[in-house]
Amino acid sequence: WNASIVLPSTLQAMDEAVAPDSDDLGRASGEQATILGSGGPDAFGYRWIDSDQPGGPGYLWFDISGGLGTPLNMDDNSFSGPHAIGFPFSFYGSNFSNLYISSNGFLTFNSAGNFYSLNNAIPSVPFPNNLVAGYWDDLHPGTGGTIYKYQDTANGRFVVQWNAVPHKV
Repeated sequence: WNASIVLPSTLQAMDEAVAPDSDDLGRASGEQATILGSGGPDAFGYRWIDSDQPGGPGYLWFDISGGLGTPLNMDDNSFSGPHAIGFPFSFYGSNFSNLYISSNGFLTFNSAGNFYSLNNAIPSVPFPNNLVAGYWDDLHPGTGGTIYKYQDTANGRFVVQWNAVPHKV
């Protein structure tokens, strides 16, 4: 499996009202959760949409594994960082200039702890909360694959790629 997170220098929040008696995904009170192709806005105005949905972003894989990215030496349930993002990154009302990369497929802006992949609801006291979870799962780069990072300040992005990193068995 390959996964990557491309952190752009700006996130765009949408100014759109949520229907009364609905949650931030537009579900009516008491309605069962379903897999959605889009959602939001949340309390900060953030929305998301899958690339395979009408109006979704175009899918474009940016491969940094062929020499462009820097390989990180990581093992099971490990973090690397802090890494300078290269630009101020505004996320949920806070500005960040550094991030930590988890071997378990996510980025966090808080100091790293030994959080493994539980995929629990967030926010939560024992888990990293300021995170971007591109491929949040129990991965084990110590048994194969490589995690890369690439700071591309000229194009206003920071890229992390989990390349052929297997699941922990």
